[in-house]
Amino acid sequence: TKIKWFKPTPVIYHNMGIGELSSANKSKNLVIQDYSNGYYESGIGINNLYTSNMIGYGFSILYRYGPESLTYEIDNWAIKFSVGISLDYGGTKSLEF
Repeated sequence: TKIKWFKPTPVIYHNMGIGELSSANKSKNLVIQDYSNGYYESGIGINNLYTSNMIGYGFSILYRYGPESLTYEIDNWAIKFSVGISLDYGGTKSLEF
């Protein structure tokens, strides 16, 4: 596009994780979930909706499914915002929050 700060890039996500806690949580205020059954989420997103110097901002919509999905359907949807840092070689490293 002719707009310098607008360079949208479509993204497809598929995140998976599996793991088991080896010891009980010792913190009273922090809840850590065990993913011994696996964690799965997939979705789509758009990066670089707004770019400034070496930084690009975007968002994605993801859906959690599988054994760790939540009871209510609406709770399995998530909106995530992303920040990407463009390096000199032309690639982009994304940092998600």
